[in-house]
Amino acid sequence: MVAGFNLFQGMRPVTRAGWARDALAGFQLAAMNIPQALGYTKIAGMPVVAGFYTLLLPLLAFAVFGSSRYLVVAADSATASILAGKLATMAPIASVRYVALASTVALLTGFLLLARILKLGFLADFLSQTVLTGFLTGVRFQVGIAVPSEMVGLEVHSNRAIGQLRDLFRSLPMIHWPTVAISVVVVTAVFTAAVVVLVGVEQGILIAMVLSLLRIVRHSYRPHTGVLVVNEGDIWHVVPAVPGTVTKPGLVIYRFGAALFYASASLFAEQIRGLVGPTLSPVRWLIVDAEAITNVDYTAARTVRHFTRNWSTAELCWYSLARLSL
Repeated sequence: MVAGFNLFQGMRPVTRAGWARDALAGFQLAAMNIPQALGYTKIAGMPVVAGFYTLLLPLLAFAVFGSSRYLVVAADSATASILAGKLATMAPIASVRYVALASTVALLTGFLLLARILKLGFLADFLSQTVLTGFLTGVRFQVGIAVPSEMVGLEVHSNRAIGQLRDLFRSLPMIHWPTVAISVVVVTAVFTAAVVVLVGVEQGILIAMVLSLLRIVRHSYRPHTGVLVVNEGDIWHVVPAVPGTVTKPGLVIYRFGAALFYASASLFAEQIRGLVGPTLSPVRWLIVDAEAITNVDYTAARTVRHFTRNWSTAELCWYSLARLSL
């Protein structure tokens, strides 16, 4: 314990047998991380030697101040790609000014502590797993496009993936075959992803967040709906709420799967009208399963009021249940 800080928590307790295992794990991690860090340094547009600094210093800092025995501190391809994509428009890659700008960006990441203080982590909730996977795949593809020129010994001057592909194909006659042979022995991976490749990494993040929000809006605007029916085995299930569908002759149990607001009120009204319209047997009882309707705004409330006022007559009884026990 040093001045109130509990240091080297991830390394304790230290035992004679543990030293051997930790040394072997460190050797394996170095064998993987050193070439990976050097490769990501090239993607970031930095001098290769910077890769050793970013590999060693964070590991030492985490060993001293970190507490997890399972967290891996290493370079990240997405961060490297984002950095290069923006700084390459401000200074030549690997130039003195480029390195200075990259160092400034590294120092500015300290302001991310403000995000922790302001509790902005909830913003990550707007990136769905599906969209996030697609974005990360796009980053991998963009990295895969940037790497082949290095693998075949050619220089490209464009900062965008499409331009890099164009420069690569134009320079194919000048391929350095010894470099190609070495690259084939080590690894070869080329991928493509539309959004990140065409518009860039930063814009890809924004598009990913917008797509995630649109999915949420889409679910609220057109939620899952249906009519509860009983099959031959006396098991309840939901079928599409198409006109003429009934739970039992004269009875409709309708389920609406989201909050009821101005944008979804029209769907609610349309399906209700279709269900209680002309059928083989007149609908006498309409039950709305409102368990998922956690909120009703003014427009939707007017729609519901219209139904209850005009349809709760001798011909049709209207019920709304917050929880339906079947």
